[in-house]
Amino acid sequence: MAETGNNTSIGVRLGDLLLRAGIIKAEDLPTGLAEARKYELRIGEMLVLMRFMSTEDLTNALNAQTMLQNGEIDELAAVAALQIASKEKLELEDALDKVKNVDLTTEEGKKKELAKTLEEVAALERTDSEHRDLAPLLLKAGELYFKLGQFSDAERVCKRALFISEHSFGKSHLSVTRAMGKLNDAYIKQNKFNEAEPLAWRAIQITQDMLGAQHLETAEHLHRMARILEGQVRFVEAEQYYLLAMRIREKQLGPDHPDMVDQLRQMASFWSKQGKKSERKRIGDLLVAAGLLKPEGLQDAAHEAQRLGVPLGQYLLGMEGLEPESVRAGLQAQLLIGDGVVPSELAVKALRICAKKNILFDEALEFIGWTPDSLSTGELKALLRIADELVTAEQKLGANHCGVAVVCIRLADSYLEQKRYSEAENNYKRALSILEKFFGPKDPEVAGCLFKLGRLYSLMNKPIEAEPLIWRALEIQQKELGADHIEVAATLELLADVKTKQDNHEQAEMFFKSALSTQEKLLGVESPKLVPLLGRLADNQFFLDKFTESEQHGIRLADILQKNNNPKSVEVANALDKLIRVYIARGENAKAAFCLKKSLECRQTELGINNPELAKALDNYAGLLKRIDHATEAAELESRAKKLRSGSKD
Repeated sequence: MAETGNNTSIGVRLGDLLLRAGIIKAEDLPTGLAEARKYELRIGEMLVLMRFMSTEDLTNALNAQTMLQNGEIDELAAVAALQIASKEKLELEDALDKVKNVDLTTEEGKKKELAKTLEEVAALERTDSEHRDLAPLLLKAGELYFKLGQFSDAERVCKRALFISEHSFGKSHLSVTRAMGKLNDAYIKQNKFNEAEPLAWRAIQITQDMLGAQHLETAEHLHRMARILEGQVRFVEAEQYYLLAMRIREKQLGPDHPDMVDQLRQMASFWSKQGKKSERKRIGDLLVAAGLLKPEGLQDAAHEAQRLGVPLGQYLLGMEGLEPESVRAGLQAQLLIGDGVVPSELAVKALRICAKKNILFDEALEFIGWTPDSLSTGELKALLRIADELVTAEQKLGANHCGVAVVCIRLADSYLEQKRYSEAENNYKRALSILEKFFGPKDPEVAGCLFKLGRLYSLMNKPIEAEPLIWRALEIQQKELGADHIEVAATLELLADVKTKQDNHEQAEMFFKSALSTQEKLLGVESPKLVPLLGRLADNQFFLDKFTESEQHGIRLADILQKNNNPKSVEVANALDKLIRVYIARGENAKAAFCLKKSLECRQTELGINNPELAKALDNYAGLLKRIDHATEAAELESRAKKLRSGSKD
């Protein structure tokens, strides 16, 4: 559908088309609407019966409305063609041929149409500067300004249209709401949300009073209010208004109306910006909400699943009259809703599309336009693939089989990579519960899951929750694997990290040393795999003022890196920095300056001599040189650092 000024896609109302084309007058529309409701007739039929327009005008307007909905023409072309058709007594197609001479899809065409409209405004103003027929002309000019990106001009003419409408019909008349809407569109584009909000409230109240709470025009103003609230970062309120507008449109247009897909895309865009709330939805409730299962069918299925002692989802997969593909899609939706990936409203729509178009759940999400900012398409597909494996494992093995736990751990690992910690936590916990029941609480598989959950809590900066899990994992590993095992060393290292986060550096040092001793036995004293542990141990000892030990581990760290990596790398420079702080703390400035020079050389080799990242290292080196009375050399380094920060080259 062609884009409209307010960027909503609910279809153009017949009354609006007729009003904008000047076929009916502003005061005719509310009268016609009231009479149409009274006699249960369509608005177009009533306007003809009341002789506000001709049958030919109605036929042309209905054809234009259909072409708009099919995306064959845009609103400006439709209005222009209806004006010509009414004036010259033509059929719509003939009028459109004339309109094509001014292509309203191009900027030049819009400018020509704007100039023509402004001429009409000027001619009418010479007769009466506040004539009621000026309002629709000014709104047409406002829409053309809007489409040309001239939002302040659109605001100006729409303000005048609103003033004339209020002066002519009163402040609570339906005719003023259209001017309010167009003015708000201009405000929204300029981020003038404070000016827009009171107008939106008025428009909602007027349309609710005049047309009812479930009318499409009410939905349009509710949608505008949602956009205003979103612009003010009032996301909770905005979501409620978006949903309210969408539900009205769905009720009036039907769930399968083409405009509803556009609404879903807009909702998807809003939801993807917010970060989703985790929800708990039963598979049966999702299928019922999507219209794929009747409520009474769900009750029977739940009863049978309970009698047989199987999960509801597993029973539904074999239920007669329910496609297994729909159930699998529902189980995927349940998982992604529970993990906060997809909002439940959107998932239900996707399920309906899955069944109707016979496509997969991820394809339905793409069809709707769901592209969450926090996930790439590849990551979403990977999650769905693992989710499908989880469904298969539950179906074949049962909900409490160790194979299900393995898939849960893979799913948690995937969430952990994306730094989506709450989703990872839920899946690790589920896996742990299954493994404890399946193997017993002292099994190495349980220890592995305890380690992962403990590491997650450490990353979440929850050391109190992490520590008991890590101790449990360590106890199992030492008993089952022996003290000199690489997994034991990793758990000791994790325990040391947790102690560091609790500011218990003495115990942290003990665990770091124990982990290092085990790794040295298994990997060798010069293994590059010792690098991360040596660095953390050196940091911890420096914190404890154990400068000699920190120096020893810093020297080892630098030696291993120089032997196994590029000897002039940033990684080597970082290792040298650990030595520099020790020498400065001990007042050994000459040693510190020597290491700083080497550190600077390493960074220059890898980053290049003109990289702004060198500025800090240059300043540090200059500060040390001042301490040892090398003022001239220090000044040169400070000057160079200043040039790097300003973007100048030497």
